[in-house]
Amino acid sequence: MYLLEKEAKAFCRKNSKKFYPYNIKFSDLAIENNQCRLLNLDLCNAEDKTIYKSIFQMKMMILKRGILSYSDIFMLGNECIKKIPELKNYFNYRFKYVFMDEVQDTKKISTEIT
Repeated sequence: MYLLEKEAKAFCRKNSKKFYPYNIKFSDLAIENNQCRLLNLDLCNAEDKTIYKSIFQMKMMILKRGILSYSDIFMLGNECIKKIPELKNYFNYRFKYVFMDEVQDTKKISTEIT
């Protein structure tokens, strides 16, 4: 655990970021062409790869404790619906109406799920 925390803190200092793995969303960890663009990490670089792995492992430990951000909940819910389309039908049947408060602040992913 200490090594993971050390790597994550080093990353935050390196990038002058105030976030810690609790504030990093799963979507921030997306990889495309060996790049984690949102965290500005090149996974071909050994140091960046170690940092990425450390942050990912810490995020997974946080998830196992049941700690999720709203963004994580929407992202995971959307993934579940994509993998199990029957879930959407079940919830559409179960909940005839959905009240969305603060519609002006609604993100695209929340409207995709409903």
